[in-house]
Amino acid sequence: MKPEKKQILDLADEFLADVATSFFDARCQLDAMIETFEAAVAQLRREAGRVTGAAAVLRTALITDAAVEALFHELGVDAAPFATGAAPEQIRWIRVPSLWGRRRRYRAVVGEAYRRLAAAVSCYQDGPSAEAGSGEDDGAHAIYYRLLEEMARLINDRIAAVNRRCVPSEMLQYVKQFDPAKVEREGITGGGGGNGGIDDRLCYLPLDFPALQLPVFPRLPPPQEAREALCQAADAVYRDRPEAVACLLEEFKRRQANWRPASGPGATP
Repeated sequence: MKPEKKQILDLADEFLADVATSFFDARCQLDAMIETFEAAVAQLRREAGRVTGAAAVLRTALITDAAVEALFHELGVDAAPFATGAAPEQIRWIRVPSLWGRRRRYRAVVGEAYRRLAAAVSCYQDGPSAEAGSGEDDGAHAIYYRLLEEMARLINDRIAAVNRRCVPSEMLQYVKQFDPAKVEREGITGGGGGNGGIDDRLCYLPLDFPALQLPVFPRLPPPQEAREALCQAADAVYRDRPEAVACLLEEFKRRQANWRPASGPGATP
């Protein structure tokens, strides 16, 4: 082989290697993005358990379904998304203040249960507040609903770009140009066609975010704005079911003996 021809073939091989690397790198990066997104979806489903756990505590604190419905109606919020049951490990019970009268203690329990639910919903939908931080010490990023929506949008943009720029059949046809003997054989035998089907098999399908059916919770008014409605709800239950309230407070006190809450003794009544 003449030195000039060998040099040309070496350059062609090097160029093709670069093209192939670019082609497969783009697809590998997209695969990694999709894998990260799927892991984030699984994590967000677990985070939804914190919301349902907090909702379960509020429902327990208000004792009757009618009281729960009345409170959410007063706040102008649909109660249905919060009706999903929670696993026992997802429920964090509330510490009952010990220095106040029973009615005031009950108000505090209801107020704290609502505060936790509102905070859980806000964190699930929009991420932790700047004051609260992510709560992660290992450098992990918080996962929340709005973030996943944006991730899906960016990945779909990347999918469209990869499907448009990295078409497998075009890649194969491009590579064949550097093998004249193969092109000549296919011209004689009529081979080389039918590459279009490979595009259908290897193209990426866009993410269907709504099809994931991730829980969506309505935003709740901040506790300070809901304070009057919470006090009225607690007073109504205390007036109608005083014995049940006394039993509830005793049950909460019994449960709190088994764990130490991260927050204080409850919202100010």
